[in-house]
Amino acid sequence: MAELVFTLTYIFVASALTLLIANRFDQPAIPAYILAGILASPFISEGELIDFVQLGIAFLIFIFGVKFDPEKLKKVEYDSLTVNSLQIILVGVLSFSFAAVLGLNHLHSFYFSVAATLSSSLVGLELISKEKNLNVIHGRLAESTHLIQDMIGIAAFVVISSAGLGFTDITIRFGYAAALIMSALFIRRYIFDFIARQAKGSSELLMLTSISSLTIFIAVSEYLGLSMIIGAFAAGIAVAKFPHNLEIIDTMGSLKDFFSAIFFVTLGALISVPSGFTLMITLSILIFTLLIKPALFTLSLIHQGYDSRTAFLTATGIDQVSEFALIIAIQAQILNIIIEPVFQAIILATTISMVTSTYTSVYKHRIFETLDRYSIIESEKQLMPEAEMDKQMKDHMIILGFDTEGEIISDTLEKEGIDHIIIENDPEKVAELREKDKNYVYGNALNTETWKLAGKEDAKLIVSTAPFNEVSRSILTLETDAEKILRAGNLEEAERMIENGALYVIVPQILTAGKLEEHILRIQQDDEYVNELRRKNLLEIRKEVEDYEPEERS
Repeated sequence: MAELVFTLTYIFVASALTLLIANRFDQPAIPAYILAGILASPFISEGELIDFVQLGIAFLIFIFGVKFDPEKLKKVEYDSLTVNSLQIILVGVLSFSFAAVLGLNHLHSFYFSVAATLSSSLVGLELISKEKNLNVIHGRLAESTHLIQDMIGIAAFVVISSAGLGFTDITIRFGYAAALIMSALFIRRYIFDFIARQAKGSSELLMLTSISSLTIFIAVSEYLGLSMIIGAFAAGIAVAKFPHNLEIIDTMGSLKDFFSAIFFVTLGALISVPSGFTLMITLSILIFTLLIKPALFTLSLIHQGYDSRTAFLTATGIDQVSEFALIIAIQAQILNIIIEPVFQAIILATTISMVTSTYTSVYKHRIFETLDRYSIIESEKQLMPEAEMDKQMKDHMIILGFDTEGEIISDTLEKEGIDHIIIENDPEKVAELREKDKNYVYGNALNTETWKLAGKEDAKLIVSTAPFNEVSRSILTLETDAEKILRAGNLEEAERMIENGALYVIVPQILTAGKLEEHILRIQQDDEYVNELRRKNLLEIRKEVEDYEPEERS
């Protein structure tokens, strides 16, 4: 017991120190945790580290399962399945062949290939959580991609954990894993809603029920000869019933942070001084993970008809080594069927890719702009924007984005008989626009041809509900006399947009429900309202900034 307490003390003291420094310099948490693991590694045995990292992964995969919503993914499952299949086959074959060139046997080439091919849902989905919550297309595509890859990772893990068994035994284990997940889906659909209602709003009871589900599924998984990882994923699926899963995620926030720290710190602690051969394998895995895999994924999505920005932003969500590759390597280490250079290479490549992924996520828009500027990703080769409208319009309004807010604005304008056109790049939303017989342009908001088709020269007002500062800044540069209502991610950015010519900037802190539609209708009815609205919005934003800064300092 004392040994466990000392180990946790090393982990959390080191992580607290590195996280304090990271926060001071506005850096992501994951690199800080991994650095903490490197610092704490001399004080923790490898056996303890492997136990801790498996425990951390199990809980985080449980949380991933809780967030799992198969209905939400149906609209993009065909594209995700097609692109994933192509990427996995190509990268899998290339990486397996390359591993053989490095001198690895078939088994170790398989480990290499899994690491090079699959991506981490634990890191990837956390980094795109904003895009997922906003239901933007590249967020949904990345989410479904990770789900498909996790299914493949589970299958690969069942195979590796069955090493030394015959074909019949492996088939039986696959049957057990499938039965466990199917039973979880059954509980989620038919039973958990009833159980949750018995909690009568008690968050504590709901959390305890979820933890009980986790321990029961892990126990069943272990009894069937499967890993706790498969049990944890099935347990998450079992309690992933909306809206109860949102409450579970909320109440388990502290536990998630606790196990995230354990996972990433112990991952860093597993790193040892690499040999030359280990470094060569690590570099090879990273080339496939950071360059070849995202490039093939981007090209595949472009081939499916997505614009280059959406394709690239989706691909940046998969530029890390999967936790399942790590689990498979650890399982092989426990079974003593993996050589040390390959094991250490997978540990090192996983660690490095999870760090670099946090930075590519932060700077992905800038990276795309650079690649596009130098024609590395040819935007002009995309399908040209297409428009569908019942007449040529003048003094109309352009709405960018047919999300919930965009749809409300469109319906309001339609009731008032005000001409408007919607710009959207999501095939699912475009199908909805066709069905509702609305005027639209199907194209990328960063493509000038899209705005030309929408009639920017003759428009009176442009309203953007897109939650990306890059899009808002691009709209400000459009050559048009139309007033612009934009969205900003923070107050400082909103103030800059007002100063650079925006009429009004949507910021969640100061915009109440229904206000935006009211402003839009007033603009249509009263030309003098424009100056009043700009002045009022700037004062509101500056007041919020002034109120926020003292709170931040305190």
